[in-house]
Amino acid sequence: MFSVTHSILFRSGIYVTPGRIKGTKLEQKQQPWCKNPRLSDITDTSEEAFITEVASDLTLEEFEVFCEMYSEELNKEDESETEDSLSDNE
Repeated sequence: MFSVTHSILFRSGIYVTPGRIKGTKLEQKQQPWCKNPRLSDITDTSEEAFITEVASDLTLEEFEVFCEMYSEELNKEDESETEDSLSDNE
């Protein structure tokens, strides 16, 4: 579940990968990743709580569609890795 919730937050722009920045504390606090959800909010919530509290810009329907598409994406990656390993053994 973590992979799905983190991916949807990242792809929808709700989660921004932290980067190193030089500057004052005020400049650092103004960076987009300062607004990232806490890890426990990403990993330890139900789907309904995740949508209403963490990813409130998204609907439950959008989340469910993303889960289906993400699952298909992972399956395709697994299939291509399997095909690659089989072709390497030939």
